[in-house]
Amino acid sequence: HFNDLWHKHYGELETFKKKNGHCYVYRNRSDANQTLAGWIHHQRKYKRKHDQGKNTPLTDERIKLLTDIGLDWNPSLSGDMVNTTQADRVLSDDMDNTAQADRDKEWEALFEQLCTFKEKNGHANPEEAEPQLGSWACQMREFYSQNASGETTTLTDAKIAKLESVGFRFATGV
Repeated sequence: HFNDLWHKHYGELETFKKKNGHCYVYRNRSDANQTLAGWIHHQRKYKRKHDQGKNTPLTDERIKLLTDIGLDWNPSLSGDMVNTTQADRVLSDDMDNTAQADRDKEWEALFEQLCTFKEKNGHANPEEAEPQLGSWACQMREFYSQNASGETTTLTDAKIAKLESVGFRFATGV
């Protein structure tokens, strides 16, 4: 069953690539590609674990298939996802677009607060009691956990990479 499902999603990715010319599938509430976007997120997560020598469902054969089709394993580093986002991503509802832009601005502002917090404290892991930033950090960890469970959240791979780049820990008590 797992193999059939993997190949089903891979086929959907092939179709998406033929139609759009790239493999950047976005998670929007109104988007029919939410499941595919979640699947790609998991493939990237499995690849990171695979690269660390951990056992994952992502085999070398599957990594080759996804690489050959053009899957960007780390879009936040390549920058291609941002370029594609600006060029190709269109949200049908202007209110959704405005609301998303506002959420993104708020996220960026809190990320900047996190960077300032790190400069002052030597780490990027505020306690929950830390005003505003603590509850935001808890929310990011919750979203990360939900993503890992296959749920759709606003925490994108790019945001995960950004948080990890400053030393933010998604697992606490480690």
